[in-house]
Amino acid sequence: MYVYDLAPFYFLGISALLYAIATLSKDLLSHQNILLRLVGSPVKLIAFIFIIIGGMILYILVSWTNLNGFKDLWPIFAGITLYLIDNLFSKKRVGAKAYWTIQITVSLMVIGGLKPLSLYDNSKTIYIIPESAKNEVIILFGIEGYPALPNSFLWKKTVQIPESGLLVTSSLLEDLAGYKKDYINHEGQVISMHNLFVQEICSLDDDRLIIANYITPRSYYPTIPVGHSELQNTYQQLYDSICNGQLISKYTDTRDKQHKGKLRSEWLEIIKESEKNK
Repeated sequence: MYVYDLAPFYFLGISALLYAIATLSKDLLSHQNILLRLVGSPVKLIAFIFIIIGGMILYILVSWTNLNGFKDLWPIFAGITLYLIDNLFSKKRVGAKAYWTIQITVSLMVIGGLKPLSLYDNSKTIYIIPESAKNEVIILFGIEGYPALPNSFLWKKTVQIPESGLLVTSSLLEDLAGYKKDYINHEGQVISMHNLFVQEICSLDDDRLIIANYITPRSYYPTIPVGHSELQNTYQQLYDSICNGQLISKYTDTRDKQHKGKLRSEWLEIIKESEKNK
């Protein structure tokens, strides 16, 4: 039986959790209905929304990922924590004035804390591409001795592409702000580009790893071609320099031989043959 076969039971579990929270809350002896027990204060309302969102995330996890990614279930734990805070600082325990002060303070803290999460979720890298590089751009990451990319501001990183279309940086690909990308031309207009992730090795017995992005209106697969432009030829020279030890890549390939895949020379041969057959 797969985990997602039990998905309905997880929803029943979430429902039972909410009922238990309502039953064990400070309103246990009152005649308020269960809905008010769950959302009868600002903090409870936020907690209820968190748990519902967490339940939806849990359903997706058990339905599609076989329970991978439990860190994304933080809304459930946040909701439970807020219910505990609401119960610990109830009106009967701390008085009406302190109660509403805590309610407003906690609510504002939660809402304020969600803003950075929203900015992080919308993080992106903005590439400013000059007219001279509108046909292709190559970014080579993790090369020692080259300048780092500019720092991110509010989870957004702006990268100015040189006129040559080639950007070599000591920054790692992982340093980019999120997975979203915008491509802006010299007039500030958004343009459509393909961004090919390139991961290359020097040999099956070598642990040097070369990471690059190939940005172009056209889509090439599986590597950066050679011989069609000066930019492609320059990248080939950089690749050779890394493999010869003249340049040092910060990346290390930890895969075994069976999982390293084809060499660059083999992929270039495949591209060459495909071009002949067009």
